[in-house]
Amino acid sequence: MTVIPDKQIYVPPTISPEAQALLRALIEAKPYAIEFPAPDDLPGWEKVHALAEARNKARGEKVLAASRATVTEERIGEVTVEDIRPRGWKDNGKVLVYVHGGGYTLYSARSTFADAVPMAEATGLRLVSVNYTPAPRARFGEIQQQIVSVFDALIAAGYAMRDIAIYGESAGGGLTASTVLNLRDQNKGMPAAAVLWSPNTDLTSRDDSTVTLDPDDPVLTYSTLLVNGSKAYAGDVAVDDPRVSPLYADLSKGSLPL
Repeated sequence: MTVIPDKQIYVPPTISPEAQALLRALIEAKPYAIEFPAPDDLPGWEKVHALAEARNKARGEKVLAASRATVTEERIGEVTVEDIRPRGWKDNGKVLVYVHGGGYTLYSARSTFADAVPMAEATGLRLVSVNYTPAPRARFGEIQQQIVSVFDALIAAGYAMRDIAIYGESAGGGLTASTVLNLRDQNKGMPAAAVLWSPNTDLTSRDDSTVTLDPDDPVLTYSTLLVNGSKAYAGDVAVDDPRVSPLYADLSKGSLPL
């Protein structure tokens, strides 16, 4: 068993009392000490996924209830999505596709309402949260294609690429980058906008933040979830392959006009 030492997390007095309380709660809970399964341990990942779902869903449902947004579970492009429409939504012909984070292995569209619903409220847009299959139940190719399939179905339903934006955080930010590259390389055009919120675009753990920020991260220990989750997602492909680490992709090519 890997023993993860306690971290000495600093609580800045300059942040709000609410932020201080949240940080202290994280320090007490020590989520960074959670052990994660080996990349190919499917039963182990199923267990961790179920625990993470149970822990996150209550928070998401609370945010959803407070927002009074409307949510419908649908199938778009043979992929399950949560179709979120903020209170007072008016159809302006635009849609925002959301790809949730979770180290490529955790959470679902339903357990990440706390991240999706505020974005729908802030933009006033219809938001489609993609319930992609987490690794290692699916590998990178299948997961990425599920997201592209949602784009294909939205286009078939009458949206143009200029009417669709995409965003995601953490692993969802990495998948957002990969989706834009896949759409480009498949000559499908480019979305109107892409927002990468603290994206995990480099699965190699070679970046400086892996070393400098790990001791101060109250949520993650990078050598557990990020390393094992990345390998679960990549499968037999090297983690520096641009198909899984979009940081190494050719970003100089443009998209063909449609």
